[in-house]
Amino acid sequence: MAATPSAEPAIAWQPQGSYSDILFDLSDEGIARITINRPHKRNAFRPQTVTELFDAFSRVRDNPRIGVVLFTGAAPPPMAAMPSALAATRACGVMAAMWATTGCPA
Repeated sequence: MAATPSAEPAIAWQPQGSYSDILFDLSDEGIARITINRPHKRNAFRPQTVTELFDAFSRVRDNPRIGVVLFTGAAPPPMAAMPSALAATRACGVMAAMWATTGCPA
């Protein structure tokens, strides 16, 4: 017989701070949730994002009641599938640039 899932109450989140690129919430259970909130840009970082993340993570570090951090991104809008050969070519170029090598390991 399959186990029945427990009906645990949902976590109540309290928003913290006023940010433009992230969402920062705390729960009474000692959980912090930091969400990059730029789905229209596929949650890409910009200097403002980094500044806000630094502030939120500093607040987490300084709060002895927080024992867990959920770090996530807002869901981006759907996009058309890219052909896998094109994706692999782009990934190879990115990896080559990252490691300053030529070619892409198989």
